[in-house]
Amino acid sequence: MARVGRGGLARWGAHVKNQPDFSTTPRSRRLPLWEIVAVVVAVALLGVALRTAFTTRRDSRAARDRLAAVQRDVVSMRARVQAYGARVAAGGGLLTQAAAAGESPPERIVAQLGRVLPEAARVERLSIVYGEEITLEMRVVARDAIAWDLTLERLEETRFLEEVSPGPEHRDGEVRTTVSARWVESSR
Repeated sequence: MARVGRGGLARWGAHVKNQPDFSTTPRSRRLPLWEIVAVVVAVALLGVALRTAFTTRRDSRAARDRLAAVQRDVVSMRARVQAYGARVAAGGGLLTQAAAAGESPPERIVAQLGRVLPEAARVERLSIVYGEEITLEMRVVARDAIAWDLTLERLEETRFLEEVSPGPEHRDGEVRTTVSARWVESSR
């Protein structure tokens, strides 16, 4: 037997062996394969979830930026539509001008003027302004004063021109002057 010393503890002897204490030493336990696979799958799923979250956040920011740009465009378009509506209400709108040009195209106006002018007169330049009403400005050249008087008389008597007003004229030889008038669409 072992010798017992001062505290009654056994000392080194045949019966006492130096063995580890299993209650305080951690056991090395190897994980089963299915647990390792489960951890790897969980880590992979976490990575996919983080990537999806960041991508979704980036897409959300981009969508908000596009929405803000579209809203700015809508505000700009509304302002343009209101300005356009104000022009149409004032009578100088593009629709009014387009309708007037459709009803009285330049070809019709030139043809009517060609029927009215005598042979001794010609229109050197013609300016047509489409608006609430159609106004004409013509640079007329007549061979002499008699041809000019006949031209002016015919322009004033025609049914498709009103407010015919000749500009300054010189009656020595060839007569050149500017005539302004308002086109009346009763000539159809």
